[in-house]
Amino acid sequence: MLDHRHGFRDETPANLAGQAGYIGQTGVFYNDIGFAVINLNWQQAFNDGNSGFIVGRFDPNDYMNVLGYVNPWTIFSNLAVNLDTSIALPDSSWGIAAGTWITDQVYVMGGVNDANGLGSDNLEFFEGGSEFFTFAHVGWTPSKDERYFKNVHVMAWHVDERKDLGIDSANGVALAANWTFDDRWMPFARLGFSRGSAPIYNDSFTLGMIHKFPYRSDLIGIAANYGSPPDNSLRDQTSVEAFWRFQFSENLAITPSVQLLKDPALNPDEDTVWVWGLRFRFTL
Repeated sequence: MLDHRHGFRDETPANLAGQAGYIGQTGVFYNDIGFAVINLNWQQAFNDGNSGFIVGRFDPNDYMNVLGYVNPWTIFSNLAVNLDTSIALPDSSWGIAAGTWITDQVYVMGGVNDANGLGSDNLEFFEGGSEFFTFAHVGWTPSKDERYFKNVHVMAWHVDERKDLGIDSANGVALAANWTFDDRWMPFARLGFSRGSAPIYNDSFTLGMIHKFPYRSDLIGIAANYGSPPDNSLRDQTSVEAFWRFQFSENLAITPSVQLLKDPALNPDEDTVWVWGLRFRFTL
C-alpha cells in the first residue's frame, strides 16, 4: 500500500498537539510525510483458515491490541484514544507475525518488528541493527465472526534499547475489551502499564462509548484517556474526544469533532486546550 500525506498549512493535525505542549497526536495519520510504503508483505493462511502469518513490511498496530472501534480515518482522531500509549508504539516496519485460533473462542498471536522502522523511511532495512519490538497477545471472543465487536485480550510487549537514538529498552502489559449490544452500543476500555522511557505514558487508562444509529450509518462516540508520562517531573495528561460522523451517502461522510486536552504535560501555563476538527471523507 502506497500512501501520500501532504500538509496544507504550517502545522498538520498530527503535530498540532505539540504547539499546545501536549505529548501525543491530535490527528493520527494526518501528517506531512509525503510518499510512504506502509504495507509490502506476504500474508498466508493455513490450517483451514484458523492460522496465518505475515512477513515483510507492515504496521504491527494493525494486528496487536486491536479493538473494533479503532479507525483513525472514520472515528476518533486522538492517538491516546485510538491506541494504548503506554506501549512504545512501533511504526510500519519490516517484521514477521503469526497467529492461530486455539479454540473457536480463544486465539493467540505474536510478532517481531524493526524497532527503528518508520512509514517514511524509504524502505530502509534494519538500519539501526538488531533492535526489535516484540509482542505476544492472547484474546477471547464469543465467536470468530464477533472478534472485532466483542473482544477481551491481554498483551505483553518489549522493545530493545535503541543506541543511535539514545532510547532505553522498555516493556509492559496492556489489557483491553469492547462489547457490542444490540448492534448499536459499543463500550470499550483499555489499561496499560509499562516501564521505561520509550512510551508516551507508563500508565494509561481509557474509557469510551460508540453508538450507531438504527436504520442509518451515522455514528457518535466519546472517550477519555488519562496518562502518566515516564518523566515524574511532568504533569499527568487527560484527553477527551467526542465526534459525530454524518454519513450522507455510502461514499460521503462528514465528521465534526472536539477534543479537550487537560493539563498538557509540556505546557504548565495552560490547564485546558480545546481542539476542534472537521473531516470530509469521500470514497470511490
